[in-house]
Amino acid sequence: MHTIALANCDLLIIYSIEINGDAIWSAYLVL
Repeated sequence: MHTIALANCDLLIIYSIEINGDAIWSAYLVL
């Protein structure tokens, strides 16, 4: 399970990748 800190990092990574147009791929990597 993610800690809050790691979850925040994941959200930042997802957000960054979404800006680059790879939201689906980022979600796949996180899952």
